Amino acid sequence: MGTPFTKSLNKSDPQMAEIFIRSGEMGLFHQQDSTLNTIAGVCAVVCVWDTRQCLGGMCHYRLPIAPAVLETFETHDDYGSTAIPKLLGQFKQAGSDPDDLLAWVIGGGEIGSGRIMNAQKIGARNIAQALTLLALYGVQLKRFEFGGDSGRQIRFDINTGAVYFRQILSDSHTGSDNARDNSLNRLSPSDRPIDLLFHDHSLVQSVLFAIKETNTLRHIRVFTDITEAVQAAEETPPGILLSDASSTLCQLTNKPYISTNLLNVSQICPAIRGEHLSMLKRQFMGCVLTSHIKYIRLGIKNVIHMESLCRQLPEACCKSSNISDKDKGDIKAINVIGSSTGGIEALETILSSLSIGCPPICIAQHIPADYSASLVERLNDKCDIDVLEATDGMQILASTAYIAPGDHHMKVVELPSGKLVINLSDEPEIEGFRPSVDYLFHSIAKIKHCTVTAALLSGMGHDGAKELLALKKNGALTLIQDEQSSVVFGMGRSALELGAVCRAVTLQNMAAIMNKKASIFTKTCSH
Repeated sequence: MGTPFTKSLNKSDPQMAEIFIRSGEMGLFHQQDSTLNTIAGVCAVVCVWDTRQCLGGMCHYRLPIAPAVLETFETHDDYGSTAIPKLLGQFKQAGSDPDDLLAWVIGGGEIGSGRIMNAQKIGARNIAQALTLLALYGVQLKRFEFGGDSGRQIRFDINTGAVYFRQILSDSHTGSDNARDNSLNRLSPSDRPIDLLFHDHSLVQSVLFAIKETNTLRHIRVFTDITEAVQAAEETPPGILLSDASSTLCQLTNKPYISTNLLNVSQICPAIRGEHLSMLKRQFMGCVLTSHIKYIRLGIKNVIHMESLCRQLPEACCKSSNISDKDKGDIKAINVIGSSTGGIEALETILSSLSIGCPPICIAQHIPADYSASLVERLNDKCDIDVLEATDGMQILASTAYIAPGDHHMKVVELPSGKLVINLSDEPEIEGFRPSVDYLFHSIAKIKHCTVTAALLSGMGHDGAKELLALKKNGALTLIQDEQSSVVFGMGRSALELGAVCRAVTLQNMAAIMNKKASIFTKTCSH
């Protein structure tokens, strides 16, 4: 790497207005008419500015943690664990107060030529090292951007404290370095960045690690100031926005976010309801979801899933005659399940036995409001199919189970196009339950173009029995979990007494039936 940059630089040289910082170099600069420049790929770049003294510093490192013994060609400034404390130490020697410092963290790309580094998540680990150390030293994070499959050209104006950067395509893409066109017309939704806007900085790192677990190559931009977030969105609208500031977002113009999907992240995860929800849906024309920070990995998976569905909606509106049944989400069969006491274990047995390609499954399980997210995460980890906590307006697709969130009724609505979507409601409890199995089953009876398989699992009481009978009369295959395997045979017994049951089956047999087209089995039910 050669001599560290800080030792070779003559800071009083008037010709050094343009200073280039290479990998393994760092320094603090007093020249107010200077700009610091660099290009980062997998490396991380940390820019720090003293707002009181107008001092600027930058470090550019390629690996997160320094080994005990360095190779002869290496310097400590090659590593974030040593370069960042050294840079902050120089600010301290210059009389800077940590409260006056602002930091930008940029880089950590997944560049195609660095396959070994990509496999080791070096880019993400570089960024994580910067975030950890800046938090440890009490330096406020102004903004950072990382990830994606391209490098970044960075320019730091010490006079104003402004940090500018742009994405550049590497040789592996184009044969030369070229600035990437970030205009709305050139970027498809799946290419747009994922934006984070958080007032509570303690949530950011958990969210970032959860995003990286999805193995996305998309650029990630982090903001602490809502004005900066909007300005960036006006240049390049994000595909997804994760934020703990949903009440503030309601006050913004919706133009930059016309096709953005919102995930509201909270430590208490209150349901977004009423006028607040209506305002957010007008603001964000994509989906609006909520996730507790504890289950953020599942929440991010849900919003990415919803984003992929929302991308199809404009085409469905203007080109519906040219889209195949698969693209329309045309469902020919649907499974619905109601369960209560003992139902969670039964659901795990059934859902973990289903394979990719099975009809969708909609589930109303009697469950408290604060437990549904953890249940969904538990089931999703054990299943080949996707298991999602249902959200209002979510389109129903094959190979997916949708579980009604606690304290919400769920119904399925068939649109004129033939698509099936979920509608959530906080209407009053039905015989003490919300979600109610009867409420879900009643909505299924109105579907005209699907073969239906409906089942009641273990549980107390008679919720679901009445509407199971209506489904049977409407031609559905109706099942109950057999008494021998039920923890409580209340719901199943009530359905038997009403004559609502075609077959009582084991959980394994029920899974086998639901794994296939329900129409195959309807002939086994005598009405």
